[in-house]
Amino acid sequence: MKAFVFDVEFTWGFQARVAGLSKSPPSYIFPPPTTVIGALAESIARRLRRGEMDGAELMREISKSLLSISFKSINAIPSSFMSIYRSYAIGSRGGTSYPTVKDVEVYRSFDAPAKGSTIMGTLDDEPPRVRYFLALRDNSLVTSEDIWSIKRLGSKESLVAVVKVFEASVTTSGKKGKVCSAFPIVEGIEIKSNAYLTLTEHYVNPYSFSASPAEVFVTKPNEVVPYAVFVPIVIDKEPCCEVEIKTDKYTLYSFRYDEKEEEVVGIAV
Repeated sequence: MKAFVFDVEFTWGFQARVAGLSKSPPSYIFPPPTTVIGALAESIARRLRRGEMDGAELMREISKSLLSISFKSINAIPSSFMSIYRSYAIGSRGGTSYPTVKDVEVYRSFDAPAKGSTIMGTLDDEPPRVRYFLALRDNSLVTSEDIWSIKRLGSKESLVAVVKVFEASVTTSGKKGKVCSAFPIVEGIEIKSNAYLTLTEHYVNPYSFSASPAEVFVTKPNEVVPYAVFVPIVIDKEPCCEVEIKTDKYTLYSFRYDEKEEEVVGIAV
């Protein structure tokens, strides 16, 4: 196994919208794990000189080598909102190009759907950061250089900077432990104690998806999994909970990096 722990700094926030909810989709509170897989696929495609059409295939290749992927906020406070603005499409109707400045009644009205975005605030004076945990099989394509090459999570406007990358050591640590990062809420994973606020978000299963995440979310609900996501309240008190795993599908992985040790939920091998 190989493992990485890396910190991502957000420029302003991100757009990663929930698919299938009409034309006014809300944004996630945190970027889904599949956006990280997509960002890694983009980096790997550049390194291996593979085309854009290989994107979905590369994402599935990375997914097959995944053992654990999770995240936690270091100091970021997310705030999701809906913005209303005009969406214009370039085209031609009746010989007239539009959008147009001409006084053409039928082309004057355009739809104004609401779009979801998430702004990242901060608990301190530092830029908002989220820490990601990644455990992979030895034959995975992912390298530390691919992580350093990540420049966005979500839409093209969702610019980020990777500011730290640790090559961690990782081992399985059993079925009980203290977890401070996002984990799936599935049968067989029991929350024993929870003293802090958690939110529930529905993500495409990062360990197994048969098509693009947007397509899976709409057409294959059995591949969508609810996740418990921690939201920090104060900077010096990390939100965590005790969990017990009673299923053979999942286990706890112990990540050791930078003189720290953290337990993260992942799939069993």
